[in-house]
Amino acid sequence: MSQRLILEIHKTGDGWTARARGGHHPYLRRRTQRHAITASAAALRHRWKARGALGQLVLHGQNGRIRWERTYGLDPRGRKG
Repeated sequence: MSQRLILEIHKTGDGWTARARGGHHPYLRRRTQRHAITASAAALRHRWKARGALGQLVLHGQNGRIRWERTYGLDPRGRKG
């Protein structure tokens, strides 16, 4: 089973930064929230197609609370929901 990459997007300074969960170094930085989401989703899709790895994108609002999350790849759960 492939390792799952979880990217969390946070507001930082004058832009938005995506970091791997538990990581300290930025995965990518963009000036706008929309561009950070688009670039992160593209990276996860590319990783999934290349390696079959699952990915998850978690967006945090300016207040730090989770606004939404998306999973990329085949969900391993065998149940609806």
